[in-house]
Amino acid sequence: KALLQEMTSKARPDFFRIGAFYEGKLYAALVSNAFTTHFDKTACKMSGIGGVVSDFNSPLRGVMKELYKKSFEIMREKGHFLSALFSLSNILYFYFAGIISSQYPSGS
Repeated sequence: KALLQEMTSKARPDFFRIGAFYEGKLYAALVSNAFTTHFDKTACKMSGIGGVVSDFNSPLRGVMKELYKKSFEIMREKGHFLSALFSLSNILYFYFAGIISSQYPSGS
């Protein structure tokens, strides 16, 4: 089972990183940056997920799903009820991260 470790910044309290470690080695991680967006002239706190990385040779299956779940918990605690996911290529991201991370049940 992976150890999920959160890292925060005193200078930027709404920013955080999460890493998935197994036997002392980092196998996956993501970062979240807070910002404010406007819907119908109403300011809404929001988090943007970026810097998503994973090792395809990882012995962990479903770890990206666990990282997303944990990041959403943290975002809700910070009052960010909306999220955006940024990728360099939507096609590559969907194929490699979205499909692969959803194919394996958590903790298997």
